[in-house]
Amino acid sequence: MTDYTFDELVRDAAQPEPGDQPSSGQSHTRRKRRWVAPIVTIATLTVLAGSYVGAAAAAPLPAPLLTLTANTTALTATAPTLVPVWPTTDSPDSTGAVSLIGNDLVVSAEGADTARPMASLSKVVTALVVLKQYPLAVGEMGPTITFTSADMASYNSLTARGGVVLPVAVGQSLTQRELMTGMMLNSANNYAETLARWAFGSLDQFLAAASTWLAEQELNSISMADPHGMSPLNVASANDLVRLGKLSLENPFLSATVSMSTATIPIGGELANTNVLLGSDGFRGIKTGTTSAAGYCVMFARDLTFNGVTTTSVGVILGADSHYLRNSSAVDLAHSVERAFSQPTLVSEGDEFGHLTTAWGDKITITAADSLGALLWNGATVSAEASLTSYTAVPPKGDVVGKVQLRPDPVTQESTNLVTAGDVTEPGLVWRLTHPAELWTAFTGG
Repeated sequence: MTDYTFDELVRDAAQPEPGDQPSSGQSHTRRKRRWVAPIVTIATLTVLAGSYVGAAAAAPLPAPLLTLTANTTALTATAPTLVPVWPTTDSPDSTGAVSLIGNDLVVSAEGADTARPMASLSKVVTALVVLKQYPLAVGEMGPTITFTSADMASYNSLTARGGVVLPVAVGQSLTQRELMTGMMLNSANNYAETLARWAFGSLDQFLAAASTWLAEQELNSISMADPHGMSPLNVASANDLVRLGKLSLENPFLSATVSMSTATIPIGGELANTNVLLGSDGFRGIKTGTTSAAGYCVMFARDLTFNGVTTTSVGVILGADSHYLRNSSAVDLAHSVERAFSQPTLVSEGDEFGHLTTAWGDKITITAADSLGALLWNGATVSAEASLTSYTAVPPKGDVVGKVQLRPDPVTQESTNLVTAGDVTEPGLVWRLTHPAELWTAFTGG
């Protein structure tokens, strides 16, 4: 087959076909038809080619391929197992339990699931039940409560029994906050009875409300015979008292109250918190208690900070033989809790987790945007789990294309983003013109 140039086509179109003897008019018309058709075809092809180039240049690019290459199964960490230091053998009838805020596990000594007298730790129950009936915000004074002859009778009776009391006089008044401060800091038994009668109408009605509340909280070992704990029938297990201590810290007003070292109220004057551990070594609250039946008891909270992350342990000591053994046992237990923490860094900023690959050959590294650590306790194990986002566009440098999450939940839940470590280079026009199938797939989403 012979290839023709444009000039040859025009020349040949002007020549008559062999055997034709057209008239002059017919010859002219045929010549025009023969050279116009090829020119129109060429012009059409030129327009189509220009349209294709424009469409290819403007077409959306195919989505990149995201691939994980890091072995995330190797990114695991485990905290040391807690070896608790329980109350000394000098107090053979004592027991203890401890846990963390935000952690359901309660670690306990032998006998910690047995209900036993709890002395003034009972006042934590009284405070929470009264606050459910009459809530107080931090700094709020609450209603004014005027002392009656019943309050005077409580003062006289409890004084005769050797209980801790604060002054009352018929007709004098204190606010709800002041009465609760005297009950929790100075452990005033008469203020506990005053609050119970005021909030519920009588001590019996208070005890019924307390029983209902304890059942709602599933604190099944705790039983109340009075609002202050002088009765040996006020009993609880150390395990349930730890849970009770956590509930007390969840109430902002009560948490703030038990953390005060001193306070002043109009009738009682300046009061000192009975918890001598308070204010040192991270200890704050919660309540002490002592009776001949219960021995020396304490419910404590201690804040721990690791690289800016703060958590709180809550512990209970029951049945110690002295103030000293109660306090030293609490300190030893709290410090053993601290040794069971670990704060590993599982991922460092810039660690490589995979690649982003484009259809035109670019390959960009996917890295961790920030370091990722966890606060672990008592044998807990955590692993880093990486996942990628479904991505339909070409991301710029630093764009988020996935996440690394710690699982199962550590004490502090953390994650970090996965990002592109470089910019993707746009493909040139030649690639676009020579890859219509890829562009069509990106355009249609098919």
